[in-house]
Amino acid sequence: MNRDIIVFDFETGGRNPHRCQPTQIAAIALDGRNFRLKGQFNSMMRPILDDDKAIEMGLDPLEDEALAITRKNREDLAKAPLPKTVWKK
Repeated sequence: MNRDIIVFDFETGGRNPHRCQPTQIAAIALDGRNFRLKGQFNSMMRPILDDDKAIEMGLDPLEDEALAITRKNREDLAKAPLPKTVWKK
């Protein structure tokens, strides 16, 4: 195999995979020939914190239980980069 492999991992603010908001994305790039690590990326991502606005956008509001599991809080997420900025990286 001569193609690199990229593995993504998301942390989210909810349980519904169709409507939850991502709060963090991580990725690793592996060499397809020998599976050696070629690169890595990790960033928090600012979700829509206003519940009404999230619902208006067709997304679930953040769930406190999900934030506790992922050890995130609304104050830190408010300082995280916007998804558009993270995706450009």
